[in-house]
Amino acid sequence: MHFFLEPLWWVLFAFSAAFLSVAALMKPIRITALVLIVLAWGVSVGMTGLTSGIPAALADALLSLVCGVLLLLVSILFSGVKLMAKKRYG
Repeated sequence: MHFFLEPLWWVLFAFSAAFLSVAALMKPIRITALVLIVLAWGVSVGMTGLTSGIPAALADALLSLVCGVLLLLVSILFSGVKLMAKKRYG
């Protein structure tokens, strides 16, 4: 697990997490944009695998997916709270 000490791994992880964060925050989900985001995420994870090895790529994929799913859940929660407030007080 020495790849956690490499700055390049952290940069590629940041790109991977950012790509999935954009996908989680998209309000109107368009298939073409979603495909491009997933493709860019795959390229970022692939570059991580090429530069740091398979365990680093798996860790990058898993951690960025967890970040994306958590952000999606938070986005759904806040949009639900906002919609509930509109229905109650609107």
